[in-house]
Amino acid sequence: MLDSYIILNRNPKIIIKLFTYTSLALFVLLIYLSNIINYTSYFKIYSCITFIDDNYYLKIVIPVDKLNLITTKNQIILDNNIYNYQVYKIVNDKNDNNSQIVYLKIDNLESSYKINNYSVKVKIIEEEKKIIEFLRI
Repeated sequence: MLDSYIILNRNPKIIIKLFTYTSLALFVLLIYLSNIINYTSYFKIYSCITFIDDNYYLKIVIPVDKLNLITTKNQIILDNNIYNYQVYKIVNDKNDNNSQIVYLKIDNLESSYKINNYSVKVKIIEEEKKIIEFLRI
């Protein structure tokens, strides 16, 4: 009985208290940061600039499941510059049933991009969420 009394009433050492409080503070900080930091996912694809009807359009061959992404958004990122766009026309790709060709008219396109068949990497914002939302199952 005396042994159990000594074990139960023993005070923890300072290093154990310090470790416990530090771990608790880091855990709370991690939860707080995951609630305030946003994560943005992008859909990236290569496309080319085409010259049609005296205007320059961005020609994108896009999978059918991502077509809704193109038609609902109105901003596109070319070389870390954000441009507004409008869908000019959508054409079915005869070679591939799983993709479609979308022509986008970009407002205020820089003259350095106005080259026929100029290839450019395009990013479209898919979704913006907080980190905690990605961790939820």
